[in-house]
Amino acid sequence: MVIEEKAFKDCECLEEIVLPEGLCKISDSMLQDCRVLNQVTLPTTLVEIGAYALGGCYKLESIDLPKDLIKIGEGAFGFTGLTEVTIPKGMKVIEKSTFSVCHALKKVTLPSGIENIDDAGFICSGLEEIELTEGLLRIGGLAFFDCAQLKSVKIPKGVAEIKN
Repeated sequence: MVIEEKAFKDCECLEEIVLPEGLCKISDSMLQDCRVLNQVTLPTTLVEIGAYALGGCYKLESIDLPKDLIKIGEGAFGFTGLTEVTIPKGMKVIEKSTFSVCHALKKVTLPSGIENIDDAGFICSGLEEIELTEGLLRIGGLAFFDCAQLKSVKIPKGVAEIKN
């Protein structure tokens, strides 16, 4: 099954969507700027969330990411109301701006397989706590810029690069 990019973009009244089993990818910008969307049910078959797929869904406060998810695209959850996120074990990269300007985002749980937090990954978020796990190799530029509520960070010894 395929739902093409921008299929539901800017749907001003859309509050809830249940995506069907068999769907493997949420296309780029598929639900972008659905400002009142507050409930998204993802299928267990989902392995990829495209760029900006849910960006601008201000009312979206929580989401259960499927365990087999391996990619979340650039800006996929930027400008959402998410408060807490647990990243599945198959993920290797937090893409550029994935959780940018998520003011309500307080806690992120990363799996031990994360190798890279890309540029601006959590920029301007409300992050209070994040545990950077062993296996992390790189933290991109501005990854935690203006995370004014961040109380402490422990950088694992394997990190080879932290950009400004």
